[in-house]
Amino acid sequence: MIAILSLGACGKDNGVDYCDNHYGFHTDHLDTIAELSIELTDSGDLDGRLMMPQAVFGDMAESDIRKLLGDAESTFVLQSEVPCRISVTNISSTDRKFEAQYAANCGTDNKLGRISVTLFDQLDGLEEVVASVTTSATSKRFAISRQCDAPIFRLD
Repeated sequence: MIAILSLGACGKDNGVDYCDNHYGFHTDHLDTIAELSIELTDSGDLDGRLMMPQAVFGDMAESDIRKLLGDAESTFVLQSEVPCRISVTNISSTDRKFEAQYAANCGTDNKLGRISVTLFDQLDGLEEVVASVTTSATSKRFAISRQCDAPIFRLD
């Protein structure tokens, strides 16, 4: 779904490619950027934190926003050798953003191969997710934009 949406949107703005030079445009749309941090431990724990600006929800009622963020298994699809479940541990809000925390334990013998986040499919107002993924071996920070076919690693 993201690839289909990005085909017509990623282009040149004043001769500069938006996706290749995203760092120059990043501050122009901060009100539509979600932040996702995921930490994976050697013991199989996954801790996630999702911060969403109010603007991406449009006119959605707060109860519907909480229901959407509370449906962890629809928001995050965990692909592992043996199915493991993710659940929401907390949802809080201010007048400008919502924050949801998630947890899963897939175990040490159950390799987690992929985490798919379905937020673009659920929220038309969401333009970008800045993700930070940390394991014992590495840490990566990148953006996924509705307008680009590949992750964006140069944000600054």
